[in-house]
Amino acid sequence: AYKDSPIFADAKVILSLYNDDFKEKLRNGYEKKMLMTGLENDDFGHYSEGTFVSLMKGAIDRSDALIAGSPDINPEIMEYAKASGKPMLDYQGDEDYYGAYNEFYDTIIGED
Repeated sequence: AYKDSPIFADAKVILSLYNDDFKEKLRNGYEKKMLMTGLENDDFGHYSEGTFVSLMKGAIDRSDALIAGSPDINPEIMEYAKASGKPMLDYQGDEDYYGAYNEFYDTIIGED
């Protein structure tokens, strides 16, 4: 997988969470289409359910940091995100989100 590639050794994944749920469930077995060299069925834990919430939980698990991009994110996803213990930028609104995002990204990538 990419985590073993020197090109991505210092890469950080920052996931933005929004209020963009879908209610449908993905077809059974869809996760098999995601298999690639270096990945095993065990790597898909949450993804096998095929729901929006399960997909977001999987994405949270594989992220280095999180951003709340809307004020009204699915409560189950927000609870999971906060419980993950990963750095998280709370929703900033329209006033100073630019500065807050820059500061957050600098913190995550280790710049002063």
